[in-house]
Formats: sequence, structure tokens, C-alpha cells
Amino acid sequence: MDRPDIRERLHYYAAEFEKLKDAAEPLPQAQEENVEIAAAQFDRPIWAYGLNDLKWMFASESNRDTSVMFVSLANRSVS
Repeated sequence: MDRPDIRERLHYYAAEFEKLKDAAEPLPQAQEENVEIAAAQFDRPIWAYGLNDLKWMFASESNRDTSVMFVSLANRSVS
């Protein structure tokens, strides 16, 4: 914030947001309703359910390994 040009812009946008906030209509009060909450339990990642049977992809409890491997890729070619 030591740069006056940036500080002026930020103050301008802050003032504009305050104008929008002041002009906004208050939200209507929520009415009490009976809400039913349910929980779902998943045994695999959610994205896996649309891909048919992927059980081969997930290790069974007896085959789990304690190590984790991270692999990275770097493209060092210059265009």
C-alpha cells in the first residue's frame, strides 16, 4: 500500500462496493420450515461412480501399501 496510484484505485473500488451494499435491498427473513437432513456414505471417490466398475483401480484392504509416490513433470523445452 505504499504506492499512491494503487491505493487510490483500491479506495475507489471500496467506495463503489459500499454504494452497492447501501443500495441493496435487505434479504427477506427466512420462514421456519421442517428441514430433513440426510447423510450419504461413499466407499470410493464421488467421480468414480459414473465410470462403471472401477474396483480394480482401488487396492483392497489386504493389499494396501504404506508408501506414497509423487511424480512431477517439467517441460523444459523452449519455444
